Amino acid sequence: MSGACTGFATAQKIVAVVLRVRFTALAKELGVVLPISYYERANNAYYNSLAVADADGSIVGHYRKSHIPDGPG
Repeated sequence: MSGACTGFATAQKIVAVVLRVRFTALAKELGVVLPISYYERANNAYYNSLAVADADGSIVGHYRKSHIPDGPG
């Protein structure tokens, strides 16, 4: 990749996203629904992703926004 956007190195694979583990536990502890926004890498694609943690700590939804400004594609 060119140096156009240095943020690509911070993208995480969905299975390794520590934020999801931490915030699902927080949602369960507080008994609330939390949107969890993060920058995701899946194969050669990058997404501005959002997971939704339910009040019981489960992930009930996942959305991948595919337009990343200054990104490949």
